[in-house]
Amino acid sequence: MKKQLIIFFAAIFFTGSLYSQIRVERPIQVQLNFSGIFLKTFSNSLTNSEVNHLEVTDWALPGISVGYHFKKLLYLGYSYTPSRGMVLEEEWGFSNENDGYIIVKYETGKLHNIELRVSPFEMGFYAQVFYNHIPKVKYTMNYQLKSKTVLIGENEYDTDLWVTWNFKAVNALGIGFGYNWILKNGISINLGLALPIIKDPYYENIEIISTKEPPVDISTRDLKFAGLSIANETFYYPVQLYLNIGYNFNKIEKKSSNADRF
Repeated sequence: MKKQLIIFFAAIFFTGSLYSQIRVERPIQVQLNFSGIFLKTFSNSLTNSEVNHLEVTDWALPGISVGYHFKKLLYLGYSYTPSRGMVLEEEWGFSNENDGYIIVKYETGKLHNIELRVSPFEMGFYAQVFYNHIPKVKYTMNYQLKSKTVLIGENEYDTDLWVTWNFKAVNALGIGFGYNWILKNGISINLGLALPIIKDPYYENIEIISTKEPPVDISTRDLKFAGLSIANETFYYPVQLYLNIGYNFNKIEKKSSNADRF
């Protein structure tokens, strides 16, 4: 699957780049975003050595982008990407030691973007600024000990943990770049990345409970320390991938009236 995707996009690059300049002739752009299937295929390849496993559990529905090319320079549009379910597994700890295994389950959130792209060249390269909205989404984390105890703050505890929290709702500006091909027959392909500019911390409403029976009592001070450890961690940052395929329509020409003929 990976090899076929690479060959497909290489073929598009070499055949499509010749026709990227016809965005004026076909300015109305409608595309579906298939980033979910890309992440499903390549998610583990995109991780670093500390991640044991990263899986996209919900990817079937594509997103959609609609917009208009104003002359050759500017494009204004809207894009929507549905939420993707993700599962992250790695070794992790509340202090410097990775003294446990975690399974983090979360949603990426529904991504809404209003985009302004600038294409300074005849070819399809563009830079963009956008306004981004992502509603609040929920995380769950199952923390399992590697050995006998977990260090939280200044104390060690003999317990596994169940943790829940929210990724804050995002309303932010962002920047991005990409390449948009428009073929002679109207088929168009867009590859790009977009990065919202949001402030730390990303997480809130953090709850940590002991899953041992009977539950282990964790001090208020150590619970606060554990919450800060999570709030300062980046389990997910909403980098947005454009892997779009669609169609560009011709201008809607205004019909001339009978009066215009004379």
